[in-house]
Amino acid sequence: MAKTKEEKLTMARLYKKNHKDEIRRWRKEYYIRNRLKENIQSAIYRSNNIDKIKNNKKLQRKNNEVLMKIYDKRGSEKLHIIRLKAKIDVLTHYGNGELACVKCGFDDIRALSIDHINGGGKKHRREIRENNMYVWLCDHNYPEGFQTLCMNCQWIKRAERKEYANSMEEKVVAIKDHSMQGVLIS
Repeated sequence: MAKTKEEKLTMARLYKKNHKDEIRRWRKEYYIRNRLKENIQSAIYRSNNIDKIKNNKKLQRKNNEVLMKIYDKRGSEKLHIIRLKAKIDVLTHYGNGELACVKCGFDDIRALSIDHINGGGKKHRREIRENNMYVWLCDHNYPEGFQTLCMNCQWIKRAERKEYANSMEEKVVAIKDHSMQGVLIS
């Protein structure tokens, strides 16, 4: 039942593909258990290979310079125009045909953004792994579940629904409690 090298590689790829979450969890647990050992090994490697690391950094800089010459200023301007057009199209679509916030009517594009109506935007961005949400929405034919909001309405919605990792209200309460400790109530 000896398998060829290609079959073993194929099976390994399939296993990695089908067990991503388990592998990620295992790696995280391993890192936590062996953090000190890993940090010591990294420090030893860095101290023993200073020249090699410097040469790699120089090579990376050269490669970046070459890439910058390939993607000259005109290319980046073109990309900026494509992204801006996608942003305008998406914000207008999800703004019910207007380039404005659906809650308050604010219409300055610099402060308008896309909102996930039911929350979960951070998780969604991780899943799609797309640099530009506006381009992704255009490419996927404007799926349901989004709306155009200004940043003020975004933050208000976020606070009302408690959609934040570090509770702003808890921080405010802690600050108030801390400042009130020195005050004597008579």
